[in-house]
Amino acid sequence: MQEAEVPSRLVPEPAPARPAVSPPVAFAILLAVIAAIGTIVLLTRPETPAPPATQTAPQPPDFSLTNEEAITRFEELNSMRISMYESRDLSLAPELLSRESPLLETARSEIKQLLDDGVVVEMNFTTKGVQVVENNGEEVVIRQTVIEAPTFRSESGKDLTDSPPQRRVVEWTLHLESSVWKLHDLDVLKSREAKS
Repeated sequence: MQEAEVPSRLVPEPAPARPAVSPPVAFAILLAVIAAIGTIVLLTRPETPAPPATQTAPQPPDFSLTNEEAITRFEELNSMRISMYESRDLSLAPELLSRESPLLETARSEIKQLLDDGVVVEMNFTTKGVQVVENNGEEVVIRQTVIEAPTFRSESGKDLTDSPPQRRVVEWTLHLESSVWKLHDLDVLKSREAKS
């Protein structure tokens, strides 16, 4: 009788064969893994700080006026000037006249005269036209056509007016002073009796 061969446990059984990956497929897989790692690194990398901005000198504030703003400012100042004369209050002058304005001495003299003579004035100015002649950021020149018909009365109410209305063309100069536009000077270009 023949003995059946019993496999020995001392000799390992051969491992099943693994399917081989072709070199091109292995290379493609390697490239895909490298691309995935690269993407992860790029997406998780902290952002690089922006380069510091070059420091520029701070720009001074711009107080220039458009022509429309210049006319509006002139009308405000002219209204204040009329109030100063009608109230005979020279303390309003620093609000509307520049420090070097030649109009300051004129206003001082005229208001003193009104007070000394006991005369009250109602200015009665009617503006017929206003236009900007020059506007350069530090000086504005405005041409005003106006009918001036001031009424002078004594403090008791007696009418002291003795001159007819005048039609004048006046150029007003505004100066920028400590960021505020103020009246600086005037030049009467034309003056004639206004026709009624």
